[in-house]
Amino acid sequence: PSAANLREILHAVASTYNHMSGTVRIDMEEVPRALAFSADPGQIRQVFANLFKNAIQAMPAGGTLCIRADTVKKAGTSYHRIAVSDTGHGIDEKDRDRIFDPYFTTKPDGTGLGLAIAQRIIFDHKGNIWAESDGRTGTTFFIDLPVGGPA
Repeated sequence: PSAANLREILHAVASTYNHMSGTVRIDMEEVPRALAFSADPGQIRQVFANLFKNAIQAMPAGGTLCIRADTVKKAGTSYHRIAVSDTGHGIDEKDRDRIFDPYFTTKPDGTGLGLAIAQRIIFDHKGNIWAESDGRTGTTFFIDLPVGGPA
């Protein structure tokens, strides 16, 4: 692990995925410029690459990918909460419990490894990841990472 700036990581990933769709707008206005943490930057980039790719694929007609971040203090613990929201078709209720399972996919050309890998990376950083979706109007992935980084 090393010092990592969330906004810099997000900009690097966004520059890579902007070409996937000219009709998806990526909004990072609610990510503090100075939000830093200790992590493996390459692995954290991989997490966001997987989330951005899935979000863009869920919005074939275009939409907005919005990333927000804040520092949360709860029960004497501080962590960074990052929310990645899209305005796509959402995750069907019957699939929600399986999205982090290796090899589970709803895409004809998918491998089902992207979210499983993202979850493993976040867990290895002593964090947590989960998704919320009504199955119709978008999905939000939440990531909590400890302020001090992985122990």
